[in-house]
Amino acid sequence: MVEDVREEVTQLQQVYPHTPLYLAGESMGGAVLMQLMAQPNAPHVAGTILLAPAVWNFSWATDVPLKVLARLFPDSLVTGRELPVHVVASDNMLALARLYYDPLTLRATRLKALQGLVTLMKQAAHAAPHLHGPVLCVYGDHDQLVPPTAMVPVWQNMPAGTRLDLISGGHHLLLRDRQGTRVMQDMLSWINTPEHWLPSGGDSAVAAWLATGVGEPGAEKQDAPLPILPSMLDRLVLPEAR
Repeated sequence: MVEDVREEVTQLQQVYPHTPLYLAGESMGGAVLMQLMAQPNAPHVAGTILLAPAVWNFSWATDVPLKVLARLFPDSLVTGRELPVHVVASDNMLALARLYYDPLTLRATRLKALQGLVTLMKQAAHAAPHLHGPVLCVYGDHDQLVPPTAMVPVWQNMPAGTRLDLISGGHHLLLRDRQGTRVMQDMLSWINTPEHWLPSGGDSAVAAWLATGVGEPGAEKQDAPLPILPSMLDRLVLPEAR
């Protein structure tokens, strides 16, 4: 996937050599962009926008058992319905319903795919200090898929000059939230007038939020079960599926 993005960037810059190119990645897409832009030969782009990137430096207690299961039963399907968690990916129930009824939404995930996602999240977290070029990283303080204990260390390790944006009340699907317009306005403001404060005030809110100690070890359980399987949408949309 990283090489796919690199190839698309190359093609776009060849066709539109004088047009500034910005890369934007949401969740897993953000993790892919972090891997790309941390490479020594990262493409030269006008900027990279990370929307709730999927980053999580899991400990061995989560990583090793999953690797063993994925090696022994790679094609076994998991649904996530057994996990004792309730996750709200967005406050926009209509958007969640559209995802639920989308025929491309997966109802189960193979163990080897889940293990690959965990690996990607760890690699993205490790890539944070090496990002090249201007970066805007947007995160919602109500994100239940990438908790503060996973995001805050990544924020702290990003290069100086990285623009951090905290969306108050924002969930993981930032652009699908009912206040997704605020996120879009911040993105456009950063692209057009990067020297100005963001319209949402999210860049000024970051310091106050971090000063509360959120994201520090012990603030919440670091290696909780992964509540990110697509089938969790069943619980979000249809109460009888719980």
